[in-house]
Amino acid sequence: MIRHTFLIGAAAATVDAAGGQPHRARSSYLPIAFDYYVWDDHYFMWLPDHPVYEAFEIMTIDRGAYPPLAFAFFTERRPPKLQHRYFNDRRFVQHGSSYAEIAVVASALRTGVPRAIDVRFTAANGLVHFECAFPKIAPPMTPAGLTNQSGHGHGLYTLYFYRERNVATAHGSLRIGDRAVRIGRAPATAVIYSQGILNGIVPFGRFPVFREPQAFEVAGAKMTLEADGRGITACENRAFGHAMRVRFEDRLRPIRMETRYHVDLETHRSVASGRVEVQPRGGTVTTTFRPERPVWTSSYGFVTTETMGERSLTIAAL
Repeated sequence: MIRHTFLIGAAAATVDAAGGQPHRARSSYLPIAFDYYVWDDHYFMWLPDHPVYEAFEIMTIDRGAYPPLAFAFFTERRPPKLQHRYFNDRRFVQHGSSYAEIAVVASALRTGVPRAIDVRFTAANGLVHFECAFPKIAPPMTPAGLTNQSGHGHGLYTLYFYRERNVATAHGSLRIGDRAVRIGRAPATAVIYSQGILNGIVPFGRFPVFREPQAFEVAGAKMTLEADGRGITACENRAFGHAMRVRFEDRLRPIRMETRYHVDLETHRSVASGRVEVQPRGGTVTTTFRPERPVWTSSYGFVTTETMGERSLTIAAL
């Protein structure tokens, strides 16, 4: 069965802080903040010949009797590989994305079975039409894991993009305006289809911090801390039964210290890990995250600076 998924983060209506959860600390120190999203489907294709964009992607969430939630985006070829993002629900438009009437027709969603899709919408670069199909006896889907950020949004955010299973197909096509666009780096892998998309994002910028009795709100995301009287053991973004957690091997405190951290997405533990260093300076606390595993994550370290008097958190790339 497909687990029921929801978008978590700025558009989440409630946060699950029900009984049975670990202790939520009333701490004044917040070492990190992140958004977390869970999607049903993801379709990815390279655009080897396009002069501006290197990739096109679309993700969807089934919503029962309602049209699927769709998120489509183009990634520019030149660094910092900016993305042009479109949602078909105005409630989810944020952080520079745009609204588009994305029409989605898809086959039934079944675990481990790739599904065909037909997508049409109008973007800034013209009418977009994407189709993807699979043979009646499709090849089996295989585990995928954490995806290399590949420079996408480098300097804008750190991305933990985990795909639980995927499969490639040659049966795909993309048109932008009146032009057919070649997709895929090889004919057999024109489209990479994935199911179970776990998407954690550490956004960079300066954000106000709103402290609630048992949580923090940063850029619309609800953050809770797992802690005892000796420090913070984990930071978590949880809603509707889904969770992203950053765990610390030693309790994190706003004193000069160093330990290791691990990123958990759902039941997938330590999909990424590294060192974390804390340095208080007057009215600020600087927390530096230095990724080590997988090796490619070392290019996506970041530092957070919490200004206690201003109640703000600044997150920047290393």
